[in-house]
Amino acid sequence: MARRSARPRRGRHWNESKARLVRSAERIAGALPSRVVAPLLRVGQLLALAVYFLPGVPLRRSCGELARLAAARGISHAPFAIYRRLVAQMRDVAWLYHRLYRAGRSDVLPHLHLRPDQERALASLFEQDGACVLAVAHNVGAIVYSMRLSEHFRCLVVGKRSKRPESDALMQRFFEHLDVPLALASRHERVAFTRRLLEAVDAGSAIIAPLDRIDRRSEGAQARIFGREVWFTTWALRIAAKRKLPIVPAWLHIEHGEVRVELAEPVREVDPARALQDVMHQLEAWILRDPGSWAFLADKRWQKVLREGDR
Repeated sequence: MARRSARPRRGRHWNESKARLVRSAERIAGALPSRVVAPLLRVGQLLALAVYFLPGVPLRRSCGELARLAAARGISHAPFAIYRRLVAQMRDVAWLYHRLYRAGRSDVLPHLHLRPDQERALASLFEQDGACVLAVAHNVGAIVYSMRLSEHFRCLVVGKRSKRPESDALMQRFFEHLDVPLALASRHERVAFTRRLLEAVDAGSAIIAPLDRIDRRSEGAQARIFGREVWFTTWALRIAAKRKLPIVPAWLHIEHGEVRVELAEPVREVDPARALQDVMHQLEAWILRDPGSWAFLADKRWQKVLREGDR
């Protein structure tokens, strides 16, 4: 009994230590001059590239599996090129976070791009429908890009509540720093969370929802991707169906430190399961074309899907 009760205490202390470490990293990111941070990030990038060649690296296998899946559809990628692009984008977004803490939003916003035609397309959806759902993937630059969208439209970012309160507090504080509102979903607070989303869309906000998180509880809906049936959460899609809102698939990528977005044609589907499949079809095409922009290459559940894909 004593051993069982000690484990939660050790876990809690470890989580608190991680939270303190993140807070310290935030202070350091803002305190260090850019002339020091730039070479540090470059060294970190080189070390990360070297890790690829160590035996048993899960990311190397993920890159290989995605290269295999893409080749079956006529798209050619070298596995190391996928990994190298992912590492380069992680370095670029770390630099943007440094500038955010060092100089503030005004220093980062010029590096987050929304073309005039894209702004007009989104504005027309707001004018016609009052709100919309942006269905995003877990791209490397997705979180920081929410600042650009919030400059043009009212937004609410949807995330998943962690089992650790310290992690949720860190996420909330980070989005406060971005000056972007955040709502965290919890299966234990479904009514309150749904109410908040409905209030947001009724007030004319865009719901920014990452839809590529695998639902291990199988409580959402299934969609076919990479030849496999996978469960995903459908909070935002159910809200879109209830209010008959358009769902806009979006993909973020970073080129030489500049974050850009691609927007697909809006999905208008009252059945959340069919809407999910339409969105996943578009996300699969983007992932296969630009796998190095997808942070979930490092996700254990997605690594399993990629291994089993098209088998």
